[in-house]
Formats: sequence, structure tokens, C-alpha cells
Amino acid sequence: MKNIRKTIELSLAVLLVLFYSSCTSELEKLNEDKKHATTAGAETFFANATKNFSDNLNSIQYRATGPGITRLWAQQLTSVTYLEGVTYIPEASWNTLYQGVLNNFKESTKILMETEDITPEIKNKLAMIEIMEVLTYTNLVESYGNIPYTEALDFENPLPKYDDAQTVYLDLLKRLNTALSDLDESAGGFGSSDLIYGGDVGKWIKFGNSLKLRMGMRIIDALPQEGATAVSEASGKVISSNDENALFRYLPDYPNTNPWWSFLVRQGLRYFVGTETFIGKMNELDDPRREVFFTPINGEFVGAKYGGR
Repeated sequence: MKNIRKTIELSLAVLLVLFYSSCTSELEKLNEDKKHATTAGAETFFANATKNFSDNLNSIQYRATGPGITRLWAQQLTSVTYLEGVTYIPEASWNTLYQGVLNNFKESTKILMETEDITPEIKNKLAMIEIMEVLTYTNLVESYGNIPYTEALDFENPLPKYDDAQTVYLDLLKRLNTALSDLDESAGGFGSSDLIYGGDVGKWIKFGNSLKLRMGMRIIDALPQEGATAVSEASGKVISSNDENALFRYLPDYPNTNPWWSFLVRQGLRYFVGTETFIGKMNELDDPRREVFFTPINGEFVGAKYGGR
């Protein structure tokens, strides 16, 4: 009897342990977030970085690397609600370009480099990322001069050094040359995750050379030899038609709509108006684009004083 009782007690104990382990396992599954991804492919990071870069360029915010501020400086538009943009730059684009763009491109590269076999297609993807990184860094260095570069994007280094602008620019040209030489039109790319060219490698080659031409022209006065070399090497290989333009096409549904539309139309904000400088010149030329850009007042196109309310 004692042996039977011990056997029963042992069996019950085993069953209780198994039952507890099973319950614990099931309870832990309740903490799993099935709606948010915990891993992502290189394509996802590339597409996200591309969109973030486009959002920054097309943002209405007063950032030095976006057209919101440049349209004000060119006195095409003026703010009638907040005057920060017509007097100084309250935003520097650091978070957007380093965290939301460059860091995503870095992660995309990291994932691709973990592949055992670097195929021509992966090589194309790496080259496309490199071209976009060069484009992003040129926006930063052209806007601010010395920037974090060699020590940038290191999570363990919260205070990276600022590198000399000229040194950064020349290194970017070298990186761009390498990326262009790695592109192979016979292989594929990011496909549908390429939100600019849809995986068309030939257009990426023209885009990269167009960027090279622009960079060469921007340094040719300060560095004649380097600038002339870049311009000469890119000539004849650049974008030659509107069909080849590097365009980011937004979707008609929010939140993937154009930031200008979201700000001015969806939110119905009327912070900006045309300036008397710009509209006055258009009136003088009887420019037919006035009715597309602006709304007439009593049948006339009238601009506001720049920097005034």
C-alpha cells in the first residue's frame, strides 16, 4: 500500500509540474506583440530611409535641408503666422537625417552584409544605399559645413567629433565613384522596395552621375581640379529626360501623402502666402502660372510683404 501511495503521489507531483510549466508557457505567449514586427529585411529599412529623406526635403518645417526654408529665403513665400522661418533656422534636421535616414541605411547595409554570398543583386543594393547615403551627407555638409562623419551613427559614442567639411566632401565623392562602379545593369535591385526607380539600375547609374555632376559644380571654385574631374567624368552619363528624374511619389492616402498637402490642405493651415517680391514679378511678366500657385483677391494677384504680418 505504501508503495502504491508513493507512486500515486509521485505521479501527481509530475502532473502538477507539467501542468504548471504548460500554463506558464501559455501565459508568456500573452506578452507577445503580434501586431508589430520585431525583425525586418534590408528592403524595409531602405524604403523607410528613402521616405524619411523625401519627407525631410519636402517638409514645411523650417529646416536648413528642406525647401520650406529655402522658398522663404528666395522670397517666393512668407510666413504670416510665425516669423521664425524668415529670420532664422529653428530646426537643424539632425534627428531626421542621422536617426531616421542614415541609421536606417546603415541597418539595411548591415543585413545585406550578413549574407554569405554577395551576389550581383546584393552588390547593386549596397551601391544604391551608398548613393543615398552620399546624397544625405551632402545635404548635411552643404548646409552646415563641418559635421559628424567618421564617428557618426555609433550608439556608444554620444559625442562624435565634427569632421572638416572639405575632407568629408572629397571622401563622399570617392564613395560615390565606388558605388557607381559597382552597379550592374544586368542584375536586379530592391524591386518594389525601391520607391524612386522601382529597381531600374540603369536609372540609378544616371542618378548617381547626376549627383556627381552637382557635387563637382559645387566645389569647382574652391577645388578646381577635383571639381572639374567630377564634372568631366559624369558628363554624358546624367539624367537626360523627365522620365529619368529621381522622384519620390507619395500615395493619395494619409499618412503617406505629401507633407505639403498634409500640412496645408488636410490640416487647413494658412501660414504661408506669396510675397510681393515674387507675385509682383509674375504680374509684371503676366505669368500664366499665377492662377495655379495663388488665389486672386478681387480679381488681382497680390503679394504680402516679406517678413510681415
